[in-house]
Amino acid sequence: TGIRVKDERKGWFVYRWRSRKDEVENFIENQKKKINERLQQRLDYENSSQFYHCGNEDCPRITFENALEQFFKCPRCGGVVNLKKNDKLKKALETKITEIRNDMRRQL
Repeated sequence: TGIRVKDERKGWFVYRWRSRKDEVENFIENQKKKINERLQQRLDYENSSQFYHCGNEDCPRITFENALEQFFKCPRCGGVVNLKKNDKLKKALETKITEIRNDMRRQL
């Protein structure tokens, strides 16, 4: 927490900080839980969707539904979109989720 004190000679404000170690651990644990939940939601989304991409790095990948609406044309450049595998991303998400869960178990 921070405390603001006015220096009477200079007229400046001086900030003094002190940490609360008991609250820091809970804060970090809560942040890990939130990150883990977000990563799990993203992994679920990646597993439940098919993505299409034109191959241009500047263009976004799109879901099957959007590709169908766009007649399998890229909404940005107009190129033909093809199925884009997302195995590397799914593997990276799974690895990170496992790391966070293992770290949370060690903290207990």
